[in-house]
Amino acid sequence: MSSAHESEWRINPKLFKEFAIICVDLVQRLEGRVLDYSPESLLVVDNVINRHWPRDFFKGIEPSKAISLETISKGSERSGEFLTLLILIFGSYCGEVLIKSFGADWEKDEHCMFGWCVKTPLNLMFQVFHIADESLRESPKLYGTFLMAATYQKIIRDNGHDALKDPKLVADTFGNLLSSRMDFIKKVLGPRDRLPDYQFFLLPSGES
Repeated sequence: MSSAHESEWRINPKLFKEFAIICVDLVQRLEGRVLDYSPESLLVVDNVINRHWPRDFFKGIEPSKAISLETISKGSERSGEFLTLLILIFGSYCGEVLIKSFGADWEKDEHCMFGWCVKTPLNLMFQVFHIADESLRESPKLYGTFLMAATYQKIIRDNGHDALKDPKLVADTFGNLLSSRMDFIKKVLGPRDRLPDYQFFLLPSGES
């Protein structure tokens, strides 16, 4: 997004915290479920996205460079403005969960959507708004992003950054982490929820 877009919206971490709160309220109103900023709450959001905005809902629609809440309230949900709003809502919540989980922070970066990413203390960057966009237009991957972040963090702590180049180590660590969190996952999965297939996170670069 351009600097003009940022100036118009005054996009900054304070706004992201507000959008995260909106996400909590939205999920509560849609399904009566309470988000608590835990990692597994991202799995709840993934399933909410999958039910209310399935893959083809925004087919052929691109995010808008600016949005008007008045226009959104009067128009169709299948619009670039509404897509942008949802990206801000879900991306902000994902970012705040990563910040809480890893002691990360918002980082200004012109290469990231809306000009902001989340950066962990081990210098891992996550483009949470791009991830939210993909979750809405492809397949939900917010919880998968947490799992991937936790995988990278563990590998870096145990073996250093260069070890991230070992696909088998990454896949094994990811799988072990997913297994270790199954008790937490089972507690949040509702009768209509499902655990996504996370294989796409483990594909070599260029195959996703």
